[in-house]
Amino acid sequence: MKEKLDHDIKLNLKYKDLQGHVSIITGGNSGIGLEVAKQLVGLGSTVIIACRSQVKCRNAATLIQMKYPLKKDLIVTMTLDLSDLTSVKKFADDVNKQFKRLDILVNNAGLLASPGDRTVQGL
Repeated sequence: MKEKLDHDIKLNLKYKDLQGHVSIITGGNSGIGLEVAKQLVGLGSTVIIACRSQVKCRNAATLIQMKYPLKKDLIVTMTLDLSDLTSVKKFADDVNKQFKRLDILVNNAGLLASPGDRTVQGL
């Protein structure tokens, strides 16, 4: 009985259709974030890759486009520096201007700050 229950609750994304969905991935330019971005694009979601470096964002978009050339229009790159609240506000405003919805948010970006480090706003 337990085996059947475990089988029934597993999420199988292999055949999931995310066409029309909008996803944001912070830190989507490398590692786990890049792999999740690839999977979401493969499933048909529009993916906003958010990272501090626009160059790294574009490089990640190119990698995804090589894997899914017919889905290149699903990849959007935007600059986002989570240590700067001005950047966060601008990012949120830009997303709201371009998109009417957000379905998936992957909070992947992480930074190990040194003791005593402060954000641009002094936090």
